[in-house]
Order: sequence, then C-alpha cells, then structure tokens
Amino acid sequence: MNDLDLFTPTGYNEIVKEKERKETLKESINSKLKGGVGSGNFGHAGRPGKVGGSSKRQGLSREADISKNTANLLSVIQKNPDGFSHKPKDGSPSSGYMVAIEGHELIIDANTLTKDSLRDYVAKSYDIMKANKRLYFGGWLNTETGQYVLDLSENYQSLKVAWNLAKQRKTSDGGADQVAIFDLNTFNEVPVRGHDSPPNEYKKIYDESPESED
Repeated sequence: MNDLDLFTPTGYNEIVKEKERKETLKESINSKLKGGVGSGNFGHAGRPGKVGGSSKRQGLSREADISKNTANLLSVIQKNPDGFSHKPKDGSPSSGYMVAIEGHELIIDANTLTKDSLRDYVAKSYDIMKANKRLYFGGWLNTETGQYVLDLSENYQSLKVAWNLAKQRKTSDGGADQVAIFDLNTFNEVPVRGHDSPPNEYKKIYDESPESED
C-alpha cells in the first residue's frame, strides 16, 4: 500500500483493522503481565500477581523493626554462642577489623540473657545503629566468668585505623585502651592493651595500612 491508497475506502479500512489488531494485542499482553499498583505494567508495576516496584512500600514502624532485629540477633547468638559480628539486613562482615565503641557494652550472666534483655539492648542501640553505617552488633561468651558480652563494633579494613582507635577508646572496666580488636581475616584477636604496637606478625600489615578511611 502506497501513501495515496490511505485516502481510499479500502486503504482506510485496512488502517482501522490494523489499529484494532494492535489494540487487541496490547490488551492481551497487559492482561497477562499486569502487576500490582504502580506506574506501568512491567518493572515499575511488578510482575504477574506481585505488588509493583514503583508503588512506595511502607517501612516497618520503629517498634516492629526493633522486634524483628531482636529475633534476628537472637537467632545469630543461638547459632554462634562463642562470638559474632552481625547487622540486621546486612549480615556479618567478611573482612577487616572490628573495634568496639565506647559506652555501648553490656556484660550479663549468660543464664540471664533472655529475649527481653536482648530487646532492651537492641532498642537502646537502635538510633546509633541507624546513624553509623559501620556499626555491627557484637557478642562473645566469656567461658571463664560465664558472662556474655554484647557491644557495638565498627568495621574497618585498615589495621592502622582500627588499632589506633582501639588505643584511644576506653572500655567499661575503665581501661585506657581496649583489650583487643578482632581480625576477621584470620578470626584471631589482635591484643591492644599493654602493647605499644601490634604483634610482629601484624607489623607489615600495619605499616602498609591506610592512615584513614572515608
């Protein structure tokens, strides 16, 4: 069909038929791929039977989020009673060094560590965990005293940064520096208190580490 044929009755009928065919096809596709509330039929609105991606999802309330994080942390403690570093939604860090922050350490008898006491700790830590993206919940069982230690620890990839921060930060027992930082690369503690520099096996790593992290 050339351009002139469009102005003939036959040409016009062909145009109408083609338009109807496309509309029918479009409706068929839409009915099969229609998602939930959103801005379109494909990615933004969701896949068949699903809520759309562009429709704004309501976040959990503070109390609901705290309850969810408590249940998550309780499960982590039960699976890793000897020690852990964990952040709800993000999981556990796989590398770097963990350095506890001041004023957020909880030492409690292991047999009195309940879901309620854990929830209180999560609630008190909620705002700072939201504000500081480096923070993880940390915990370990002191088998000598039967006490469980909970704290908030930052993850740094630079040994130099982690070590120097640990030397500056006090712990709940009034020490001028922390006892140790934890090396996630080897799963060993790196002693800090009473040392002017890291142990010999860490000297090269320390010397080659960045002075700061953004």
